[in-house]
Amino acid sequence: MLKARVHKNTVLFSFEEEQRGDLDIAPKLRKEMLNYLRLPYTNLLIDFKNFRAFNEEALHVLEAGQRLSELNHCQVTLFNVGFDALQLMRNKKADHHFFFGDRPKPFSEELLLV
Repeated sequence: MLKARVHKNTVLFSFEEEQRGDLDIAPKLRKEMLNYLRLPYTNLLIDFKNFRAFNEEALHVLEAGQRLSELNHCQVTLFNVGFDALQLMRNKKADHHFFFGDRPKPFSEELLLV
């Protein structure tokens, strides 16, 4: 289940533990992202901690949200992205489109920051 918390122009999306019927969350995520990213200067934080059903449809929703955020001067930040989701992004060459709040950008993973 998708939960949204709003504070001024910052929106946090988080996921509860999935039940059997909640595996296809992409349509709801698309609808919620569209509602919030229509407003300019919105910061959208998406926490994937309990999200286990990452597939190509979810990736397409995130890519569309990222494009819309660039048009409206918004920022989409992803947190706690799982290894399988990151691999899917890399295989589709889409990982460079996103800002990961809890890991370095894909081109700088080898860097050691002091």
